[in-house]
Parts: sequence; C-alpha cells; structure tokens
Amino acid sequence: MAITESELLFKYTGEGSTTDPSLSLGGTLGTNTIPSGVANNIFDDVTGDEAESGAMHFRAIGIHNSNTTHIWMNTSIRIDGYVRASNTPDVMYFGVEKPSGTGGSPEGTIGTIGSETIEPTWVSWTEEGTPSAWVQMSGKDYDGSIGPDDWCGIWLKRSIPPNAEAFSNRAVTIRVRGETSASPLQTIEAVFRLVWTKDRFEITRISGSPDLEAVLEAVVS
Repeated sequence: MAITESELLFKYTGEGSTTDPSLSLGGTLGTNTIPSGVANNIFDDVTGDEAESGAMHFRAIGIHNSNTTHIWMNTSIRIDGYVRASNTPDVMYFGVEKPSGTGGSPEGTIGTIGSETIEPTWVSWTEEGTPSAWVQMSGKDYDGSIGPDDWCGIWLKRSIPPNAEAFSNRAVTIRVRGETSASPLQTIEAVFRLVWTKDRFEITRISGSPDLEAVLEAVVS
C-alpha cells in the first residue's frame, strides 16, 4: 500500500520517550509524536525579559516515514507563509539534518545541543518567507528521499530581537512534501502550523484534506 499522509509523523528528538519539548535538542528520534494543538508543545512563551533584551531558542524535531515498504521520494521542506509584526518581529527559521550512524529506532542520529540557547552551528538556516525556498531533505539511507521507516531531522530557530513588538496570532506554516514510491507516483504532503499568542505557543497538524492549498489559504487568511 502506498504511503498515506497519516504515516508521516512529526516527532520529538533526544530522550526516547520524552514528551518535554525542552529536551527535543537533537540525537535520536523520539518515540512520541508531537501532539497537535497543545499549548507550548514546541517552544515555551516569550517572557517579558526576553522580549526586552532579545533571545534565541532552538529545537530539533524529526519527520518520520513510518511506512515500512515505500520510499518517500524527492522530499523537501519550506515555510509557505507567515503572519508577524511589521516592526521588530520575532523571526522563525528552519534547517534540515540527515541522520547517520547507529542508535535509535528507526536508526540514525543527528547532532545535539546542550541547551535550547546553544546554536547548532552546522545547520544551514532558511528564514520564513511568503514562501521560502524549498530545501531538500534526506533520510539516513537515501539522498533526497526518506526511506521506509526512516526519518530526517528538522531544526527550528526562534530569534527574538531586543524590544520585540507584541503581536497577536503570530503564525507560520511549514510544509514537507515528497512522492510515494508506489505506482503511479503521487505527491504526499505533511503540513504543520506554528501559532503563538500572548498565552500559548503551539504546533497544529493540518491533515485529512485532499486540497492542502485550500486549507493553507483558509488558515493564513
């Protein structure tokens, strides 16, 4: 059976069975899928001190092709759009990392950082845009594709400038896409929406729609 969108899972990294986003700092792929629509399930709130003085926070998550038969081919990622303050906004970036070596299930390890404020200097960053460029993703066993029961690391950077402007309903949409190896080839996408307000920061999975473009337009507007 071909890959289905529901088999493409966003997961924490780092501490096997962790559900603590602050521990999602690289290493092996965790066993837990990031819960959709739960407050502070990736980053925590920006404090008043951080908004005044500036801060930079990092997370590493993974996209897991849990289908055990088919390759998710020609995989790539981009930020489709954003809603943010017009002056001194906080800015989101993403970067990708191909797992290597042994350890973990599925196997493969990406780099690690000691705390959320230490930048992974080996990562190339793409800034949010409308839309940003597509960036190629690779699983442990393939270049430009994610194999059966394989994964790719996704790093997220949140840059908060000094005297950041307060803004309600801040959001970006990150899309990962590729083609299932079953015949005929078919594009399969996994999309998540990062939304934060004065009260919460959350990632929400957008799924279950045959027309993701229409879903994205509805969410952004």
